[in-house]
Amino acid sequence: MNRTMKNTITGDYAITIVSLMEINHQPFYDETTSQKWSVRYYYDEKFYRNIVIDVLEFPQSNAPEVQPTYKLFCKLNSIFQHLHLRLDNDGNVSSLVNKEEIEVRWECVKKEILSEYAGINPVKKMVEKLNFTYYSCKETIMQSLLHLVLLACYRDEEKFVVRLPSVLNEGELIYTDVKRILSDSDKLYFHGEGCVHNISAMKKAYDKQIKPLTQSDFNYAYTIDVKYIFKSEHTIQKIEACIREQSSNRFVYKKTVTFSLIPKE
Repeated sequence: MNRTMKNTITGDYAITIVSLMEINHQPFYDETTSQKWSVRYYYDEKFYRNIVIDVLEFPQSNAPEVQPTYKLFCKLNSIFQHLHLRLDNDGNVSSLVNKEEIEVRWECVKKEILSEYAGINPVKKMVEKLNFTYYSCKETIMQSLLHLVLLACYRDEEKFVVRLPSVLNEGELIYTDVKRILSDSDKLYFHGEGCVHNISAMKKAYDKQIKPLTQSDFNYAYTIDVKYIFKSEHTIQKIEACIREQSSNRFVYKKTVTFSLIPKE
């Protein structure tokens, strides 16, 4: 990115997330969510890169069974509705400029949730766990797939680390080094293969719970592929991130995240 750039680059993006789980090559779960973000990018007077993200539309799902849950999610998503990140000269996120604002929002939302769901212990426990999420919000953002793939190109990174919970294996954290494998004038390609620390426990659970359904041996694999297409040097036209996780070739989870630049009227 050119550090002499003085203008603010702004783009609005339609974001689509398609999640698909297959067992014996047949869809077992299929969900599509959509939302919209506005992204601003500029250098400040100290030549630090600034990225400002505003959520224009909160996530909406096509799966009716999750609609009650989304009422609660919308409250939580409002906390990160406005983010202002500052990158240092090495491309690291040096600060979350509006951290105090986020913490104040969390306290307000927390009171609303505890009041609305008073006496429901699982909600109370969830709120206790979320305290860390919103008081350590910079770390939380750096574990979000959407934020990571968006920030990677602005950070001029050759590689970045993704830590995401496994969908097929009860939340086991998957660590993936995602590296740039190809670049040309208007495209960047990244690829990564995930690893887990407790694969023997995953195999044991698979053999007991899933193998009787698939008759297929445990063969774990986790990959992430990301493609960036640029409209200009500083404007992203499209991002497509694809995650594929399998416990065997007959028990597979796929997620595709797509950022599409919304044309200006």
